[in-house]
Amino acid sequence: MERHDHPLSTQAEGRVLGQLARPGRWLVLPAVVGAVLALALAVLVTAWTGQRNLASAARQALQVQNERTAELRALFNALDQWTGTPCTPEHLTAMRTLFLRIGPVLDIAYHQRGHMRCSTTLGTSIRSLPPIAPGERRLDAQLAIRDGVRPSFAPEVVTSQLSNEHYSVLIEGAKITDGARRALARSVSGGAWIGLSWADASGHPTDVGTEIDAAGVGGTVTHSPASLRASLCAGPDGLCATVVEPPAAWLGRAAAALGAAALAGALAAALLAAGWRARRFRATALDRRLTEALRERAFTLHYQPIADCIDGRVVGAEALIRWTPRDGKPVPPDVFIPVIEAMGRIGEVSCFVVEQVGRELGGFLRDRPGFSISVNVHPADLASQTFHACLRTCLERHGLAPRQLSLELTERQPVTLDAELDGMQRLAARGHQFYLDDFGTGHSNIVRLDAMPVHRVKLDRHFTASVGAAGARNPIVESTLEMIRETGRDVVVEGIETSDQASYFALRGVRLMQGWWIGRPVPAAQFMPLADRPTPVATVPDAATVTAATERSGPKRRSPGQAGRQADERLGVTSGAQLAAQAGAQAGAQTGPQTGAETGAQADARAADGAGCADSAGPGGAIAAGAHAVVGPQT
Repeated sequence: MERHDHPLSTQAEGRVLGQLARPGRWLVLPAVVGAVLALALAVLVTAWTGQRNLASAARQALQVQNERTAELRALFNALDQWTGTPCTPEHLTAMRTLFLRIGPVLDIAYHQRGHMRCSTTLGTSIRSLPPIAPGERRLDAQLAIRDGVRPSFAPEVVTSQLSNEHYSVLIEGAKITDGARRALARSVSGGAWIGLSWADASGHPTDVGTEIDAAGVGGTVTHSPASLRASLCAGPDGLCATVVEPPAAWLGRAAAALGAAALAGALAAALLAAGWRARRFRATALDRRLTEALRERAFTLHYQPIADCIDGRVVGAEALIRWTPRDGKPVPPDVFIPVIEAMGRIGEVSCFVVEQVGRELGGFLRDRPGFSISVNVHPADLASQTFHACLRTCLERHGLAPRQLSLELTERQPVTLDAELDGMQRLAARGHQFYLDDFGTGHSNIVRLDAMPVHRVKLDRHFTASVGAAGARNPIVESTLEMIRETGRDVVVEGIETSDQASYFALRGVRLMQGWWIGRPVPAAQFMPLADRPTPVATVPDAATVTAATERSGPKRRSPGQAGRQADERLGVTSGAQLAAQAGAQAGAQTGPQTGAETGAQADARAADGAGCADSAGPGGAIAAGAHAVVGPQT
């Protein structure tokens, strides 16, 4: 089963680049949509970030005000501790001591019945002491606030006043909240509106406040629904901070980021559209070329041998389809077969392969009744009367027995429909043998395998790559081999690339092997003379050892369903794919994976070093070396 990455041909690449060089609506429209979506996302992110920043600024302002209010409350508590005669020199000294401790305080006065008796600034001059203005609102049950007070000793200064029953304190600033207001103004950008107000009975701000622009000039607050707004009321005094940032302010602040986001969105969308366009164009170009290839039957076959480990004979081969378009660059089956399946024309390819095997190897097979060629088929072919007719025609025209034309199914495309299973059973009844390819890579388990008339199971290359020297153990691989044998099926090991791998499986009773160590895929003209020569399957002590291992580990003809269920239950494994993964992990822990393939010269050297399952130094090397022009590994 082939696995390759195939680049676009030079001609197709040129056509794609030509399309990309002439952008039309298919490129402009995605770019515009991408720019709009990116811009919208950037606006949402900017608004969300701005909202969080405004809320943080309001929280910080309230913290400043609450700290100042707490300080003033402590001042009034200290003033109320005086129990001596008011306005005596001792009393004034105590008041002035507290006055000097608090920076924002301009004056502290003692009053009775609304008349000032003395103050830290004016002393006790009765004629010069002004009356105490009543508070405008109460901060709490004890304290009242009045903003906009002009003291008699400095009428040009506007202050705020905080009073209780006997004391009044003049504070810097026209409002008691000016400190918090300044902190809030420093935290927001120019053009934002900020406000500090007292909560109403429902706990909401009574007003927004005044605007603070870059110059610190106040004004009337207005805002639109697009403005960012954060309002927060906190603290024991019911003070609320409100910040409003109009769209012009927060969008202007993020203009550069929004522009970059729109440009990035447009570019990303354009690149995605170009990639999609190129992919679509490539698929369309491949469809057209495959339609032409199907019409002209422009495919060829290569054959990869399957050898018997007992004597090194080639007993069969797998027919592998190849396609080389007119540009001379081979396209791997992994690329074009899925496209043909999507086109609904896989049946034509299956019939072509069957007919081509008959044309190329019909006489070769008639002279070798025990030789078998396996062809890959799709599950849909099993239920196709056209494919059944192709098989009958090929056998009759070339005088072949059904068992000489085996059918190979991959585990990745399981037989699921009743019609497919019925067709499979009818073909098996006629004498065709079935191989299950890539065992261990799909979802089949042993019970499911028992439900199908499969004669041989191909162990996937992942298992083969996980084994090392012949004496090293790999419990997962050995358990999998035993499971398959318990169902009565023969095992064909794929991906044999070294003599150590061949020896490992030979000493565990596996007779049939396929891979580069056995021989690479070659055209029919090269395959036929090589097929009669022995191959360097494995380097083991002697053929008798392998024969004994095969007899001990050969297929056990039990009830298929019962054997499969017992195997699954014993190992606790539900699918071959799990086994392959576990085998790889086991190999990594013990011996490391076997990678790479040996060259024809290396194959000759290894075969000449000692006896294999058969003494076959030269011929096996010829098979390995005879296909160096073939593109890519085939196992």
